[in-house]
Amino acid sequence: MTLECARIDGINLAQGVCDTEVPLPVRQGVLKGMDAGFNTYTRFDGLAILGEAIARKMADYNGLQVDPDTEVIVSSGSTGSFYCACIALLNPVDEVILFDPYHGYNVNTLLKPKLH
Repeated sequence: MTLECARIDGINLAQGVCDTEVPLPVRQGVLKGMDAGFNTYTRFDGLAILGEAIARKMADYNGLQVDPDTEVIVSSGSTGSFYCACIALLNPVDEVILFDPYHGYNVNTLLKPKLH
């Protein structure tokens, strides 16, 4: 999609490719975090402090009580999250409706034989 979009000088909405400058507060925060030793992979379900913040937001803004250790997952992208949700929630006999437009990975994930 990126190549075709570039060919026609279009706006690429197919991927998380960003051509804007990273805001200064974000760059400064990254440097501060790296200087503090946050420069390796996090645990598989995200940083505990982020899960706790999400749980507080869910309580404050949505009126939902969620356990950050068992009900909040932080992923580094929608592709992995989509795959995990499909593995967790779907059975081989389930039907799924994909609305157009959709990404190729949606179909590939749903067709994987491991969804059982």
